[in-house]
Amino acid sequence: LTGGLGAVPGTVVAYPLDVLKIRMQSTSAGGYGSAARFIASGGHRGPGAAGVAGFYRGVLPAVELRLIARGTSFLFSELATQLVDSRTPISGLGARFVGSLGSGYVTGACAGLIEYRKKLLSQGVVDVAQARYGAMCSTARAAGHGRFLLLRLHGAGCRTAANDACFFTAQQYLSQHQGWSAPTSFAAAAALGVLGAYLLDTAVARMMLVPPCQPVPGLGASALAVVRERSRG
Repeated sequence: LTGGLGAVPGTVVAYPLDVLKIRMQSTSAGGYGSAARFIASGGHRGPGAAGVAGFYRGVLPAVELRLIARGTSFLFSELATQLVDSRTPISGLGARFVGSLGSGYVTGACAGLIEYRKKLLSQGVVDVAQARYGAMCSTARAAGHGRFLLLRLHGAGCRTAANDACFFTAQQYLSQHQGWSAPTSFAAAAALGVLGAYLLDTAVARMMLVPPCQPVPGLGASALAVVRERSRG
């Protein structure tokens, strides 16, 4: 809970950069300038919450996501690591990696619907009423695409699993085996987590920028499409 609450101010301050990142992940065309103009002009839905306000569409779901994901990830990683260490032959960094992989998947998948709502709102794909949790689920079900909603949550789980496994394993290695201080080990581990999961994060972003009434390709197909697109670019 303390970690989640402590992350809220940073989430709010850095949210415009997160919105820009999501836009840039959704297309290989343009850079920061074109992404900023797209957001400021109202996103996919056109003029609405435009200008500076456009960079804060979806900030409340982002805070919810941070509270849930950050508040539980450290606890669940520790519990899962202890479980792996005590019930399997795996120990040390291996137990940390496997435990964080499992706990990260559960955390990411459970928080996936919040992330989906945040991404839809941040890019102006749907309005606030359409982005309510019940509305998203009923829309997907009415269109016969409920399983694609689950695919999005699965993708979020896999992405968070990769991030957490890289982050927690790297932090333990740097602090316990290399003698790095807490601030430097956490900072370096956070960077490694982002880099390690970035392809999956981009694939998930693209899956979650499609309205719930439409189907999406799976995580593997989405990631492969990103690789092919970037290799051509």
